[in-house]
Amino acid sequence: MKSLLLAAAVALLAPLPSFPAPRLIGATPETRCDWGPISEIKAQPAELLLRTDAGPFKVLLGQSVKVAGADGRPLASVAELHAGQNVRVYYVIESGARALEIDVIP
Repeated sequence: MKSLLLAAAVALLAPLPSFPAPRLIGATPETRCDWGPISEIKAQPAELLLRTDAGPFKVLLGQSVKVAGADGRPLASVAELHAGQNVRVYYVIESGARALEIDVIP
């Protein structure tokens, strides 16, 4: 019982992320988020360039990245994204920013 109460207390005291939750994956303390319109999608190396309020942002794309459409349903791949589209990118820092999920936003 004590361990259950301790776990609940830790969950309540854990800081909430300052961004909306991803639609397809769970957020961890290491998860980061940035958003803005897509400037460019490069095939080699596979990366996505965003225009953010803080300036250009480059995130690496792997084959395991999840993509959600504006309706929240999964899309087949990053190939369904295009320049000018507004997205929210959830990523971790591992030798640069590595995308975990990309959500299309209206």
